[in-house]
Amino acid sequence: LLWRSLLPLAASAAIWLLPHAGFSPRAWGLLSLLAATIVALITRPLAAGAVVIVALTAGTLLRLFTIQDALSGYANVTVWLIVTAFIFARGFAQSHLGERIAYLIVRRIGGSPLGLGYAIVCADLVMAPMTPSNTARAGGILFPITLNVARAFGSEPGPTAGRIGQFLMLALFHGDLIVSAMFLTATAPNPLVAELALQTAGIEVSWTTWATAAAVPAAASLALVPWVIYRLVPPALKETHAAQALASERLEAMGPPARREWIMLFVFGLVLALWLTGEWHGVPATSVALLGVSLLLLTRVLEWHDLIEEKGAWDAFIWFGGLVTMAAQLERAGLPRAFAGAAAA
Repeated sequence: LLWRSLLPLAASAAIWLLPHAGFSPRAWGLLSLLAATIVALITRPLAAGAVVIVALTAGTLLRLFTIQDALSGYANVTVWLIVTAFIFARGFAQSHLGERIAYLIVRRIGGSPLGLGYAIVCADLVMAPMTPSNTARAGGILFPITLNVARAFGSEPGPTAGRIGQFLMLALFHGDLIVSAMFLTATAPNPLVAELALQTAGIEVSWTTWATAAAVPAAASLALVPWVIYRLVPPALKETHAAQALASERLEAMGPPARREWIMLFVFGLVLALWLTGEWHGVPATSVALLGVSLLLLTRVLEWHDLIEEKGAWDAFIWFGGLVTMAAQLERAGLPRAFAGAAAA
């Protein structure tokens, strides 16, 4: 629709026409460009990566920054951290380790509808530190499992949804939102928040700092949300031992863990341990992540074409790096500090 393209331009023009408050035309132009970019990311006249490429090109043509500055965001370590985390997510899916973890947890605590809801959330929690995409984690791994469990009880979208499917899907969705906020690498926007905190306020948010700060509120939320959903949308079924039987059948069909699963589990544990102890050994989080990717490539858990085909990683790379570029340019122009001082005053 035409309005999707016109609204970003209108937002940019509105910002430009406001009093510049003593800032240079270049600084105010950067602010106008960022406003247009953010609105375009919301209205989506183009895909997110395409929006950012257009914005960077416009910035260079308008001489708001040089082409070298426009591409500088793609050398940012946080951008590469999120790319590697997407690759880990592919490793979880291709090795079937994520599927096995989910079925093991369902078999263990899925004997009641509420227990089944907690099992889905716990499986999400286990995979979250190395799966920075709601789509890859909840949609690609857990949704098919949850759907199969609901169907095993004859619960489909429509009249039979209330048997158990409605509750399970709501538990998966709301639990995933909480889990996504728990770890720096649990969803793509989190590293961007950390990068902006570093650039605008000089505050470094490490993987451990993020996880520690989120631990208590997230744990309380994860404990409460499935129970609240269970009370608000109570399933008609009150006993789900069939889900445990289904999980056992699927695990038996999968057979014992394959070599790729063991390697993926080892790499997962190694990377997670090194992230948690980063403040002790001093190895940057992105270096640790690249070590994990290198091990997956060396052991052939993933092939090079798997990395090339991971579209989510490279899509995030394009829009994420561009936004980091614009944030850095705004910081150089002094706009964040000026606005913070004005707010404080």
